[in-house]
Amino acid sequence: MLSSLNSLSELRLAFAQCEKKIFKTPTQISLEIILFIKSNGDKVAMREIFKNIPSTAQTINVHLVALKKAEMIEYSNSETDLRQKYVLLTPKSNQLLVDYLNEIKTPLREFVGKANVLLK
Repeated sequence: MLSSLNSLSELRLAFAQCEKKIFKTPTQISLEIILFIKSNGDKVAMREIFKNIPSTAQTINVHLVALKKAEMIEYSNSETDLRQKYVLLTPKSNQLLVDYLNEIKTPLREFVGKANVLLK
């Protein structure tokens, strides 16, 4: 069982390295923000990001600024409530998600196989 856990750890590290290669950042928070927006239809109210990403508001804000600077997200205002701001994915972030998926296919298959062995 310990060797299976080691294998799973190695594969998770491979995912982290893929993420760093594709997204050019060692942090998970930027990726979590992008994935959260993607899972909500490419557009999400900014307050939902702050409610659902497990980090401080200051840290999330730093990542939003960096993602905006990298042209991964853009902002839009609500037409009905000027206080409400939305965060949208850009074509660039969608392309990076495609690249990420292509990069992790092999490690993901290995991960699932080893997880099945571990769970038996």
